[in-house]
Amino acid sequence: MGACAQGKRSHNEASWPGKFILAYVPLCQEKEYYLACACDEIYSPPSAYFSLFGLTVQASFLRGILDNIGIEPQVERIGKYKSAGDQLARRTMSEENCEMLTALLDNIYTNWLDKVSSAKGKSKEDIEKLINEGVYRVDKLKEEGLISNIIYDDEIITMLKERLGVKLDKDLPMVDYRKYSRVRKWTVGISGGGELIAIIRASGSISRVESQLSVSSSGITAEKFIEKIRTVRESKKFKAAIIRIDSPGGDALASDL
Repeated sequence: MGACAQGKRSHNEASWPGKFILAYVPLCQEKEYYLACACDEIYSPPSAYFSLFGLTVQASFLRGILDNIGIEPQVERIGKYKSAGDQLARRTMSEENCEMLTALLDNIYTNWLDKVSSAKGKSKEDIEKLINEGVYRVDKLKEEGLISNIIYDDEIITMLKERLGVKLDKDLPMVDYRKYSRVRKWTVGISGGGELIAIIRASGSISRVESQLSVSSSGITAEKFIEKIRTVRESKKFKAAIIRIDSPGGDALASDL
């Protein structure tokens, strides 16, 4: 959900004066609608499927399977809320883990309600009522003001041509996001300066060393990540560094290193 929130902020930042953002949503759950609410207008086809049922969280436990094949897991833990080993050591969720996940879920859901209700000019109670009723029909969504209109994608193109002054018999100039992401800075008038800021990205679970069984591109390995940081620190061309980490956690010692 954090990545989704970042995407929503990016949409908001793109809403400069004189510009507009449209969302076309044929299939929509909570994350997709959260992102779409950053747009000026939301459109869907008549056959669109919306499943706004609220958020849930679940956990899996393997202790029963391990018992059946004669394996007894031994897990070290510190504190009641350290639940990473529960998947192996328990058959059901502990009270502490349930408390922790419930608090996390409530926080995410409250934020979702706040942002959606604010974007649509409705109260949180109204949005929650629609979710509890189970909204499936797009005509109901339009009636409640959750989407702007019900049209097909070719009608979106026609509408954009009319708004932008493009003749209907001409192609609408469009740029695929993959191509847009490869645009060089100097082609849009952004000149490079002498001082650079390094951006170091890392995602996945954290481990001390790379396992022979792991995919080479998955997770954060302490020894490799440390090497990247040292390379940037010792380089004369970088004046600063931004480290971006997207991780559920992992090895405590590796994280400290």
